[in-house]
Amino acid sequence: MWYEDPMQMRYPLLAISMFALVLSGGAAEAAPPPSLRVLVIESVPSVTIEGAGLALIDTDSGRRRRMKGDSVRVLAGEGGLTANGRSRGKLINLSCGASRCRIRGRLFRGEISIAQRDDGRFSVINRVSLEDYLAGLINSEISSSWPRESIKAQAVAARTYAMNQMEAARRSASSRG
Repeated sequence: MWYEDPMQMRYPLLAISMFALVLSGGAAEAAPPPSLRVLVIESVPSVTIEGAGLALIDTDSGRRRRMKGDSVRVLAGEGGLTANGRSRGKLINLSCGASRCRIRGRLFRGEISIAQRDDGRFSVINRVSLEDYLAGLINSEISSSWPRESIKAQAVAARTYAMNQMEAARRSASSRG
């Protein structure tokens, strides 16, 4: 059917849209924003993480419990990792909260994972949203005095690289499992 007036098309399109919405069971849920893991420190026996909103994330339930104080000292031992003197197993997950965490003088957003390795030492990993990662990367690699187009080009290149790395990791994981 051909419509002379484009406004006449709106009602059939609205009906089709409503029908598709009913079939789908309601509004589509927004996908969670992509996040990535960035190795911060590798193979260390101890580290101190500082931050005003530090919270311990339970590995099983995902519940967050606010830490006492504004820092946590993690040590590697034969029985696993300890955080502020308490045994925590081989994996510790921390949330930086709304603020940022400081590790060895560098600031991080998102969540921090401390994973014990087979040699007894551990690695520190930052899990961060793609947008926060890019903001931190751009701020650390480029001067705000650079031309705006240069900053945009760097952002596009960094996003493309990060997305390609995430896709490669996803493909690798799906081929293994």
